[in-house]
Amino acid sequence: LKVSAVSNGLFIPSENKVVDNENIHLLKLNPRLGDILMSRANTADLVGDVCIVERDYYNLYLPDKLWVVEAKSSELNLWVFHLLRYLKFRGVFSSLASGTSGSMKNISQKKFLDIDVVEPTNFHSIGGMLQNAYNTTNNIYATNGHVNRIYRKLLDESLSF
Repeated sequence: LKVSAVSNGLFIPSENKVVDNENIHLLKLNPRLGDILMSRANTADLVGDVCIVERDYYNLYLPDKLWVVEAKSSELNLWVFHLLRYLKFRGVFSSLASGTSGSMKNISQKKFLDIDVVEPTNFHSIGGMLQNAYNTTNNIYATNGHVNRIYRKLLDESLSF
């Protein structure tokens, strides 16, 4: 996978590249259903971007620049995902990221694990509500994209000369 496979909270499995035969033995970890993937290296704005994998991908492999984030328990996964998506929390990643290149910043595992987070007592309801809002937003974006494609097709068909 490329780092761009994690983009704006979505997993984009088509963002991948072919691995040379001589390096196939280095591949170890596949993205799996329910995995929270996080970009540990990207631009200052995109470092720390996360997504949830929606099915198993046995033909894809994670690069070292994408991490699988695991909560203390599976019940916390939704809450952790939305916490990591929260813009103010994402600002923490940008401030912790280092690197001399203006285009690529990195977060070390130590800095990431040193972030202090208080677990809420009602994480089930918070995670569920946030997930419903997230799903609704994604459905709106998908519908909007579909409507835009239909609109462009109608324009092409009706305005062709």
